Amino acid sequence: MAVVISHMGYYTDNLSFIPNWVWSTPVVIFTMGWQSVSVFFVLSGFVLSHRIFNTKGSDFVLSKDLLPFLANRTARICIPFVAVLGLSFLGYAVTKNYHFSEFVTIPDQLPWMRSRWGYELGILDVVRQTFLPVPGGGNRLIPQDWSLTVEYNVSLLFPFFIVVATQSLGALWLLVILLLKKHWYFIHFAFGISISKSFEKIAFVIPSKFPYFGALTLSVGLIIYWNPFGVVFPEVEGYDLRWIWNGVGAALMICGVVASSTVQRVLSIRPLLYLGKISYSIYLVHILVLKVMTPPFLRYINNQGITGVVSTSAVFTLFTISIVIALSDILYRFVEIPSMQVGRWLSSKIYSALKLGMKF
Repeated sequence: MAVVISHMGYYTDNLSFIPNWVWSTPVVIFTMGWQSVSVFFVLSGFVLSHRIFNTKGSDFVLSKDLLPFLANRTARICIPFVAVLGLSFLGYAVTKNYHFSEFVTIPDQLPWMRSRWGYELGILDVVRQTFLPVPGGGNRLIPQDWSLTVEYNVSLLFPFFIVVATQSLGALWLLVILLLKKHWYFIHFAFGISISKSFEKIAFVIPSKFPYFGALTLSVGLIIYWNPFGVVFPEVEGYDLRWIWNGVGAALMICGVVASSTVQRVLSIRPLLYLGKISYSIYLVHILVLKVMTPPFLRYINNQGITGVVSTSAVFTLFTISIVIALSDILYRFVEIPSMQVGRWLSSKIYSALKLGMKF
């Protein structure tokens, strides 16, 4: 949702129904789109490794677990992505034919949003975008797919990280440091794996000795992630070191959640669990909504006489978020769930084949 709100800010910088003082509080983290990708990567490393450590532990071996893991992960990431890519191409055809990017509305589109889907696309262009392992540029129908390219490419190496981490977290970090020039984002996934490997200590041992450990860790992580003091970071070989800073903040926040049963109860309310369940679909579809559905809706309400800056800004926000959630719910039910079933089916088939001694 932070990414959605961030891209809504790329649509219009006038969310005037929100008081200005709000932007000086920690609430602003819910608008920090690119920073939230750090949370995504750390959380991904944590969740994937936690499942493996809990079910297999040291029994996870590459000879029998590598291919099933990759099959499951490919189905989980790629099937919903390709489905939304297809929908986005249809949406692109509609916006092109009806010139949605040229609509003048209140609130109006900023240049960044107008330029999305900005030049001619054919079927071959869309087919190229389906290949997630290769970073893409130009007129991307899902411009946030760069993070999925990172996620998928790291998934290819993730089983190797797990095998190393099972033996030693020190060895894992040594490997990550050696691979930094290949992929700086390995650090985020290593944070997640480290939290998972140390789960018992973080969740039970340390809090039993220091009752406020969870709250303190969460608070420090929030401050680092928020960066209210405006610390500026240099670039190293084209890599913005803010990503590492945000990764540290994200890791500490997740540690704080793991260590605090109170925070876990707050985060376990049904609306948040529901958003978590459909979050991948939300991440995929929101640009489609902003490009295809938001411009004609704003033009309609403007034509009905709703032109006040505050009122249109509020309606814009409510409409966009509501449609994103509704469309994501449908996508989750009819695409994501089947993709998970396909992944489990492929994994089970590969396991069975390996037991029979088949080669791939």
